[in-house]
Amino acid sequence: MLGRPELAAETRFIAPDARLHPELQAEIDDLFYPWILVRTKAEVTREAQAARVPAVAVNILADLLADPHFRARGFWVQADHPFAGTITYPGPPFQMGEGGWRWRRPAPTLGQHNRAVYCGELGLSAADLARLREMGVI
Repeated sequence: MLGRPELAAETRFIAPDARLHPELQAEIDDLFYPWILVRTKAEVTREAQAARVPAVAVNILADLLADPHFRARGFWVQADHPFAGTITYPGPPFQMGEGGWRWRRPAPTLGQHNRAVYCGELGLSAADLARLREMGVI
């Protein structure tokens, strides 16, 4: 993977516990970092997978939004939020032949479910709810 076939004969690097030895870890880092720094996350992941090295990129949200796999399967859903405007939300976690996942509603607004939670689930009265608001608790 690194273009250094002679390293494959270095038994100290291929031992199952190689990465557990701090002195060896520094050597491994010195080999990998220069190689990684001149490649994109996608290139590193692709080359690691081709070499059967268990590695994967750690993505940020922007990476995930642009990911060709998620785009091709229609994972992202655009929906209107009453205060934030149009937002991209995660969609179905997997595809089904029929039935399954459907978009229902945007994320709730701040305090939207206070009455249902405080007066319903917690059993407080409307006066208790008003008092909590006056005190700045909610």
